[in-house]
Parts: sequence; C-alpha cells; structure tokens
Amino acid sequence: MFYHFIGRLVILVFLFLTHSVVSYGLHWQKQKADENCVFLKHTFTDDSLETFSLLECQAADGPSNWFSSDIHQSVCNSGQCRMISIRLVWDGFGNYHHFELMDREPLTKTDHAEFSADDYNRLHFILSDSLSVFKDLEMEDLVVEKKNDVDGVSGATRKSLHDYVVQDAVYTCFTLWKVVYGKGKKNINNLLKQRVSQGYLANLLHKNDPIADFWVFNILAGNTQYVSSFVDQLIDRVASKDERNSSLALRVITVGSLSSEAVQKKLADQIPEVNDLKRLDIIWKLLECPAVSDEVVLQLLRYYLQGILNPAALSYAYQLVSARHISNPDIYQTIKEILTDKNQYVKNITNSLLLKKK
Repeated sequence: MFYHFIGRLVILVFLFLTHSVVSYGLHWQKQKADENCVFLKHTFTDDSLETFSLLECQAADGPSNWFSSDIHQSVCNSGQCRMISIRLVWDGFGNYHHFELMDREPLTKTDHAEFSADDYNRLHFILSDSLSVFKDLEMEDLVVEKKNDVDGVSGATRKSLHDYVVQDAVYTCFTLWKVVYGKGKKNINNLLKQRVSQGYLANLLHKNDPIADFWVFNILAGNTQYVSSFVDQLIDRVASKDERNSSLALRVITVGSLSSEAVQKKLADQIPEVNDLKRLDIIWKLLECPAVSDEVVLQLLRYYLQGILNPAALSYAYQLVSARHISNPDIYQTIKEILTDKNQYVKNITNSLLLKKK
C-alpha cells in the first residue's frame, strides 16, 4: 500500500510540473501545428440522436492540421466503472495520431486499477491499427459470461482477444477503437470530401507530404475528372520511395490523361528511377493506351540496350510495337541491333516480333 501511494504521488507531481494534458503516441508538435490556425467546431447527430463533436484546426490556406474529440464516456455496462476522460487526435486527413489524458485523470481497468505506462503505450498501438480484430466484433463478442466482474462487466475477456487488448481493459480498448475508426474517422472523411475542388487538391499536393498525397490519390481514384489536371504530379510520384504512394499514383493515372506524347514520355522517363517490378507496371500502364508514340517505343527499346530493362520487361515492351512503329527507320534499326543480343530468348522474341509485323 505504501509503495502504491508513493508511486501515485510521483505520477501526480510529474503531471503537475508538466501539463494538465499528457500525450501518448506519436511526436506531437502542437504549437507549431496551431500557427495560423482557424479553430472550427463541428457537431454531428446520428440516428440515435447522440451527438459527437470535433474540433478542427484548419490552416489559413484551407487544409486541416488536425482534428480532436474529447471523449467523456463510461466503457462498461454494469455501472461500476467511472467515466473516462480522454482526447483523441487525428491528423488533417482523419488518420489516428495520438491520445491525450485530460485533467490529470488516468485511465482505469479492473477494480479501478490505473493504467501503467506500458498499458498506455499498448493502447496507442491498438488505436493505431486500422485493421484491428475489433473491426468485425460487437460489444457482446468481447467476453465470456460469468458471475464475477471483470473489466467492469459480468464476464471474462475471451482468450482469443488477450493478445489484442490491454489486460483487463477490453471494453476501454474496444470503445475507443470504435470511436477512432467509426464516428471519428467517418465524420472527418465526410467533412473533407465536401471540400474537394481542383484548388483544394492542388494545395494539398503542393505540400509534397506523403500523407497528403495518399489522401489526394484516393480522392482522385473516385473523381477521375480531376486526374488530367494533376497527371504531371502523379507521374512525379511514381518514382517515390514511398511504395504505397508510388503504386497508387500509377494506378490513378487514366488512359485519357496519357493521350499526349509529352505525358507518355514523362511516364517512360520514370523507368530508370524505379525498380524492375515498377518498370513492368509502367509498361503495363502504357499498354492501356490506344496508341503509343514512336518516340516512347524507341525510348523503351534503347532502355534495353542500356541495360535498364531486363529481357522480361523487353517482352512486354514489344507488345507496344505495331507495324507502324517498325516502319520508322530508327525503331527498325534499334530492333535489328537487339537481334544481335547474346541472349537466345531475346533473339527469339525479337525474330517473332519482326515476323508478326511484316
């Protein structure tokens, strides 16, 4: 008891000397994020007439810096748990960022035992997982009913969930995760989608931020009328070291936006900057075009001679070559040069190309 009291006293002194709000999760430069910020409050009412409030820090040029919601809620159904007070914070695109304890009130679990530092870190890890097992569960799926109280309800946490929750705090984890990815994220997404315009998307792409890029690319995937306006930026991101953004940017580029030789060439120019798999993806994207310019076909053939494309990529590039292309003297001479390659597979596919196009 004495050591528990001393430990509690140390925590209270620490909180008093720092701040009434303690953050757990990603590094948070709130003061910097709040510069030139307009604060907006949004209130939503669902079908059950429950209200949910969001505070938005909106940058002067339009995009959001962050969203937050103060949650004051009981996380058990027996009436034996006290309310939790916690602030959930999302970035400007609705991705969970971190949580904050408010008014120096700790989170508690069984018999009101307080969360430890490890428990808080684990809760942050749980809330960071958008694909958590909670996604397909309801409240009644969390426990096995029995008589004594565990985590403030009649039942013990299912064994299958032990690795996914803070011990003896399954309802706390579940409730907060559902807020983060339910009414929190959904309402933020709806707010942002209402603001979509060419100018708004341009501002976000100008930030050259991977998180902003990912959000914009997903918006473009569902609003293809804007793609042609941003095709240059999309092509630039194809060579990004961020594989997720690179693949999504290439997938979002539409056939219609690749109609000009200049745009096709810009896409082909990315080939030396990416790995072998992405080179194949770029060639496949060019294969979607009704017609590829002579200049781009010649560029791909020369990439093979320069050792940039491998034989497998060359075989796909050959699918772009038509009889019209072969009638171009520069293309024909380049194909004849490839025909002298020492690789027998390359010789075979090159001979086949010339025969088919006669």
